[in-house]
Amino acid sequence: MSEEFLIEVLQKEYDAYCQKIRPSEETYRFHTRRHDDGSQHLEIWGDKYHLVVTERGSELERFSTGSKEEVMYRLLSAITFEIASDYELKNRIEGRDFRRMLFAKQVAFMREANPEWAERLAKEIARIVKSYPYNDDE
Repeated sequence: MSEEFLIEVLQKEYDAYCQKIRPSEETYRFHTRRHDDGSQHLEIWGDKYHLVVTERGSELERFSTGSKEEVMYRLLSAITFEIASDYELKNRIEGRDFRRMLFAKQVAFMREANPEWAERLAKEIARIVKSYPYNDDE
């Protein structure tokens, strides 16, 4: 299969998941070319998927896998984080660590897409909070 065909298939699947999270008349799309703005884009070479983060001409991060499911999980983690961040900013509670609402909403959005992925995300967030506990003003 061609890389263009694989990307088209992934785009359709990604949009279907995103429509479960936040229905829209527009199609949800992920980047397939570098933007050098700190955002990630997807590259496909042979049987490997590569999620690449670039900024100002430098590659900051690269995740490679042969698993379509893993790529989809990571793409959805990014979009749910973005949507949850927007929600938290509009609904911020003074004196509370902003991550409480952000993480809870991100997991809730992910649950709409895929409950198993939501559980995985919740475990990842628990590890983050264990290392970097919430800091609420008292």
